[in-house]
Amino acid sequence: FLSSLKVPHAMAQASPTSFAAFPEPPPHWRLFQPGSSLRVLPPNAPKDPCPVFGSPLSLGPPPPPAQAADPDEQLGDASADLAVELLRLHRSLLCRSTDLMRCLVKEPSE
Repeated sequence: FLSSLKVPHAMAQASPTSFAAFPEPPPHWRLFQPGSSLRVLPPNAPKDPCPVFGSPLSLGPPPPPAQAADPDEQLGDASADLAVELLRLHRSLLCRSTDLMRCLVKEPSE
């Protein structure tokens, strides 16, 4: 099969190793070899908010979320025990997924 391929004259004279060879890296790359004593320090973090895509961006912690004034707007009871709330959520998810599986298993005519 390979002998039937037409190869241009310039490629036929080239040795197979010349295709795999890459040029040497620039001389300054030798500074970054494993045994080199050069150490590159990380950049300094900005102290003030910096504009990123037109909006100020800060690396500090975000401000706390604003609390809803109306207790009816709260999604959960802040004073409730989280373990009890998580167990209640787990039971609810288990019941809903079981109901869903029952619906998927039933024939539509039933």
